[in-house]
Amino acid sequence: MSAMNKLSNIRIFRRIFLPLLRILSFDLAVNHGWVSGYKIYLNSFLHKGYWYYGKNRERKSMELFAKLIPKGGTVVEVGGHIGFIAAYFALLVGKTGELVVFEPGSNNLSYIRKNVAAIKASDCLAKITLVEKAVGPKSGNVEFFEDNLTGQNNSIVKDFKGLEANSKNAFVESKINMRNVAMVSLDEYLDGAKVDFVKIDVEGFEYGVLQGMTALLDTQYPIVMVEIQASETEIFTLFSDRNYVLFNESRAPVTNVKDMTDNIFCLHRERHEKQISELVALKTN
Repeated sequence: MSAMNKLSNIRIFRRIFLPLLRILSFDLAVNHGWVSGYKIYLNSFLHKGYWYYGKNRERKSMELFAKLIPKGGTVVEVGGHIGFIAAYFALLVGKTGELVVFEPGSNNLSYIRKNVAAIKASDCLAKITLVEKAVGPKSGNVEFFEDNLTGQNNSIVKDFKGLEANSKNAFVESKINMRNVAMVSLDEYLDGAKVDFVKIDVEGFEYGVLQGMTALLDTQYPIVMVEIQASETEIFTLFSDRNYVLFNESRAPVTNVKDMTDNIFCLHRERHEKQISELVALKTN
């Protein structure tokens, strides 16, 4: 563990350093740990997790993305934040692939727009579409609650519990701004288009997103990664009823509701038989 990592675990250091970092914050572009030659545009305080952890941020999930996303495939990301993972998806599918990213947060859009523009300017990354809307069970308008910490706690869920925990961690008072945003269901937006992989990270509203993509699940059988923050039983049942097999990011099978936490990868038992066998083999070895 580096000296900086050790310091970050000391409560008194975090109490002093993080509020100071917020006061001195500025925008900059840093090297993307997973996409060689690509720089990600971010804020030094709001998005500190990206530059601080670098390639160690969500490493297990990032490694699984590389094994499950096909070159030339189509990926849908629901909850794009500032575009860090979108850049990696664009690399994985390559210039013959397609990527659709949904992000409605006004606190994130100024950053993700610039990062998406950089992806479009690259001759080796995927064709990318940024949709500035929320995703849910049906189309319409919805109240959307934005945080002042990182933009990662934005949620359709009022009083999202994760925000309070993150606020205590950052030693910064959290505030919420409510906006009305447009919402669309994936079934309506995609209208039967081929999709290979869907990532859902929406801070407690993941079941709402899944309710609006049942036709996609029943016809296209995409691999789905969903960050679980709520509705564990409902999500487990939805995938189990559709003959999906679930794994956590450590590649361990998830066979009951109590293990539904953090990033869960969902693969159709028949359509993704090869990938499932590979995940089991990797875990065994």
